[in-house]
Amino acid sequence: MNPKFKRGGGRGGGGGHDSAGGMRWLLTYADMITLLLALFIFLFSISTVSAAKLQAFTSVFADLFGVSKTPFVLDNPTGSNGALPMPGAKPAPKNEPESEEDAQQRRALLELRRRLEASFPDLISTGKLVILEKQGGLILRISEAALFDLGSAAITPQAVPVLETIAGFLSEVTNDVRVEGHTDDLPIKGGRYSTNWELSGARAVSVVLYFIQEGGIAPQRLSLAGYGEYRPIEPNMPARGNPVNRRVEIMVIERRAVPAEGI
Repeated sequence: MNPKFKRGGGRGGGGGHDSAGGMRWLLTYADMITLLLALFIFLFSISTVSAAKLQAFTSVFADLFGVSKTPFVLDNPTGSNGALPMPGAKPAPKNEPESEEDAQQRRALLELRRRLEASFPDLISTGKLVILEKQGGLILRISEAALFDLGSAAITPQAVPVLETIAGFLSEVTNDVRVEGHTDDLPIKGGRYSTNWELSGARAVSVVLYFIQEGGIAPQRLSLAGYGEYRPIEPNMPARGNPVNRRVEIMVIERRAVPAEGI
């Protein structure tokens, strides 16, 4: 046999062997693509997690990877559609139909607002009194100018008729009442109070004492807070503050609500 032919044939056989070995990467590539596809399908499917879906995919992957099948239990104490809640989130309250008592209360607050607006057209038109409905109750926002002198917590003579009328309306309902004092960020210079905290709290106290002593409102219905300059409703101006932020807010609390402070 011709030695050259043997060497040539050897080289040919070797080339065929190398060619087959070079194609082996396709098997690894195909396996990787299959696993990635399965992974992305799995991630897409659990974007909204449910017990049934998760158990099904657990079973499928157990078959794929040859591991033992362990039932996966997804607790769902909220009774929702299986979506996982955000960490620290509270369950959403159930939408219960409004009771007749709640409806009567809401109508009473609406009537109270109507009567207050009819009683103070001048204060409302000048912006010294703003009446708001917010979640949890009815808010009477009274400017400093309608109740106090600058830097003082003593109720002015012209404020007495305003508080007297408000107290009369409050005595006709049974709701709890919260009085909040607020200031702007102007620092206090001299006088009885050294900080806005003290001034805002003292103003709330003055209004509460008037309601008790002159308005005949039961103390058990009343609460108060002083927030100083830290809950403005409009930005304060440098070195000038903002008169809008110097105010007292009287909140008539809706009985079925538990309002947050400063609502």
